[in-house]
Amino acid sequence: MRFLSSVILASACLAVLLPQLASLRLVACQRDESCTNPDAAAANADSSPAEQARSYDKILGSSQRGARYQFRPEQHYVFEGAQILLDAGLSSFKFKLQPESAAGVLADSKKPLSMLEVLKSKDFPYQSVLDLPFRAFHIVIGEHEQRNLSEEEVDWYNQVYELASYLIKRYTGSGKTFFLAAEQGDLQMRQQPTGKAAAAAAVTAATPLDAERQEMLGKMWWEQQAAVDDARVDAADKLKGVQVFSYLEMNFMKNDTVDFTVIDDIIPALDPTPDYVGVSLSSLPDYTQPADVSSKIIELLDYVAGKLPEKEGVQGPRVLISEAAFPTKTAAGAADEATGTQELQARRALAVAAAAIAWGTPSISYSSLYDSTATAKNTAAARMLAGAKAGKGVYEDTGVALVDKDGKDTVLYAALKGFATQANTWLEAQIEANKETPCKDHFRAWAVEALTAAANEAAPTAGKLTAPSVTFRYGCKELVAKS
Repeated sequence: MRFLSSVILASACLAVLLPQLASLRLVACQRDESCTNPDAAAANADSSPAEQARSYDKILGSSQRGARYQFRPEQHYVFEGAQILLDAGLSSFKFKLQPESAAGVLADSKKPLSMLEVLKSKDFPYQSVLDLPFRAFHIVIGEHEQRNLSEEEVDWYNQVYELASYLIKRYTGSGKTFFLAAEQGDLQMRQQPTGKAAAAAAVTAATPLDAERQEMLGKMWWEQQAAVDDARVDAADKLKGVQVFSYLEMNFMKNDTVDFTVIDDIIPALDPTPDYVGVSLSSLPDYTQPADVSSKIIELLDYVAGKLPEKEGVQGPRVLISEAAFPTKTAAGAADEATGTQELQARRALAVAAAAIAWGTPSISYSSLYDSTATAKNTAAARMLAGAKAGKGVYEDTGVALVDKDGKDTVLYAALKGFATQANTWLEAQIEANKETPCKDHFRAWAVEALTAAANEAAPTAGKLTAPSVTFRYGCKELVAKS
């Protein structure tokens, strides 16, 4: 295991600072020599154009965790969510790797299971989830830290190394990408609520920093990235058609009230450099609320990318939208000014996706399929309702979920499913015409137009949005249309 020579300084610091294009045909891929096609591994040349289209990475996905309700009680709710999102045609799935029962209760074990033991255990659904044909998985890790175990019990470097190595070897040739997520970095560095009100208490930008947590988390984040780097080196012969990366999630930008953040103070100090940075949009209203949301999102992504040092072996843009949540209600329960109806919510969420894809982000995860929000009423005692019918305890809707407690799709979710269907149709036509899958930049150009059109259709009286310009970042030549 490599160790921190240059990062010992960083650790010391961390303790202190720590379908408008539906008729477009492309000249056969229009690639130059540097163009790479990340979808080639997932597209079997012998499969039909329709099958290749379905397996293409469409960038959009969602998550399932901490659900307050479910509709298939015979299944673990995480697997239920994964299967539903896969059937909807979305490309990525995010979940938390933890020893959690189908009812949402964490296992109480005197000998804590390692992450790989949790993944492979038949008591949990995670191996079956990862075997599903998603193109990308966001796997949130770090549950052991929250159990207040000692460093010896956690053995974080070896746990992450073991998990990353397993994913590489098992899924070689699959075309899958695994993002191991250190979630909510800015929030985790702050003092955590305790006691009976902890489940509903909110950690915000105003919550004081916790120097002890900063130091502990800084070490864990370093070990996580070092372990993933080493696993890739040690299993280099298996890195064919599979990718495993690590990312650290940011929640805040510096402003008048926030003077220490992951992106400004942690990322530049970490060595090895993180593969990716995940952006949680939930705590960034200055970028998600303005009317000119497209330009603000691009401004945000440019800023984050500018803080992320280059890293050999990790190609393309390295900023993910790891959490995109657009609640229809404020924390006080009132209608949100920008997204107070499902139609406005869909318009904003789709516009954000169009802007992020135009910029070049490789993955966007909406939060979440079913509502998982903790509120004063949604306490641990009311953790899971009994199916779609009258459940136990009290449930308070926050307007975040893609599917509500009655099983009804939101306007946003219907639009996302429509986008996936249109994408399959467009991709199938391109594959039939050009005898290969489109280069990623070409798909992005189509997707930006399609998502902008869907945003305008969701709320036609809210004013017409214009599709942002697409920056080609994946080595493709500029689009050439053929009649």
